[in-house]
Amino acid sequence: MKTFCAILFSFSFLFGLEFSSIEADFIQNLVSDEGSDAITYKGKLIATSDSKAYWRYDSPIKKEIFVNNNKVIVYEPDLEQAIISERLNLDFLKIINTTKESKDGLISEINGQIFKIFLKDNKPDKITYTDELDNSVEIKLENVVLNKKIDYEKFKFNIPNNTDIIFDK
Repeated sequence: MKTFCAILFSFSFLFGLEFSSIEADFIQNLVSDEGSDAITYKGKLIATSDSKAYWRYDSPIKKEIFVNNNKVIVYEPDLEQAIISERLNLDFLKIINTTKESKDGLISEINGQIFKIFLKDNKPDKITYTDELDNSVEIKLENVVLNKKIDYEKFKFNIPNNTDIIFDK
């Protein structure tokens, strides 16, 4: 998710969109490399250009993902667990230098992963990529709001009682 958010904001500056925040509902379809039935997730995304993001998955399972710079927390309330991990900084210059415009949007290849961002009315509309498990991922954004003042409390994870904390290194 951090890679996705960083690429989204890097692309925005390249093509004059220049947004400091994005808030949107999303529908995420994931198809395995075997081509089995798609899994469809729905939820809400809030992200800022200063490496903060909040993903809330509402269906088919509940999950929250908090990104604060290099720290990523994945909270799954049904499992009563939170996984905390650190991610390396991204090379923003590499993202910028490898960005290409396509007929529908923007493309970049970072660390072997190809990201495509499709625009509609100068707003991000759809993102596609293949994840590290060779799943095809498509994220369709709806009700996109750019440059809204964001309450930074949304990016803070308050640990609920009875939650197991797992540190992933």
